[in-house]
Amino acid sequence: MIGKLKGTIDEIFPNSIIIDVNGVGYKVEGIIGAKLGENVILFIYTYVREQELRLFGFRSRDELNMFEKLLDVQGIGPKLAVKLINQVSLQDIVSAVASEDSQILRIPGLGEKLAKKIIIDLKNKIDKNDLSSISSTLQGKDVADVVEALLSLGFKKEKIEAVLRQIKAEGKSQKEVIREALSLINKPAN
Repeated sequence: MIGKLKGTIDEIFPNSIIIDVNGVGYKVEGIIGAKLGENVILFIYTYVREQELRLFGFRSRDELNMFEKLLDVQGIGPKLAVKLINQVSLQDIVSAVASEDSQILRIPGLGEKLAKKIIIDLKNKIDKNDLSSISSTLQGKDVADVVEALLSLGFKKEKIEAVLRQIKAEGKSQKEVIREALSLINKPAN
């Protein structure tokens, strides 16, 4: 099984990329926002069925873990799980489970019944630390608005999610959270 790939993005297709790892090209699905020639480290889920072997790549271990949890939900296949992770932030998925708000999970191809099933199935599978860190920060639409604002400024989704995990948002407005997120994003690495 392949667990991680480190290499350069060699080709980009609508639903997949080719990552060159020491001269070997691996076709990886699920990556969005990739740039040709970009050096990446991808966490890989090897999907094996009778007649197929597919690699799904994620930029963070958290995304991979959520993907695996979503695959355990009956009715969710790899394409829909990737689509949900790419269109709804990890914080929003955790927030939806914590608040039992299925509207947060609604995307094209994922109806109300399946969204409720995800919440029921993931309720006991999501780490309690994830739930408490999300509930002590922002909830639902607030998270989406903050993420959308930061995405519009050109920051990557993975970086935004990492920064939002560090912010305690209790009693703060969205504007204050965005300001704090910007200062953390722009903080020089030690």
